[in-house]
Amino acid sequence: MAEPIANDWKAIHDRMQQTLTERYAPFRPCPQCGGRGWLPDFLQGRQSHMVGYVVCNICGNPNGAVPPATRSVR
Repeated sequence: MAEPIANDWKAIHDRMQQTLTERYAPFRPCPQCGGRGWLPDFLQGRQSHMVGYVVCNICGNPNGAVPPATRSVR
């Protein structure tokens, strides 16, 4: 009975890929902010102006990174 399972190479490959994905999942950067912890904050109006940064709503800035410097838009 074990032979059909052992010869199922696709199932073995899929399980190995799943195991690798689970192992390295904590090291993947956040898909929203790319691991920076901050997202640009835009003021909506006639023109969009960046007014600063807000904490990422997915990861919540787990490393406590400081926000990037902002410059005034004129």
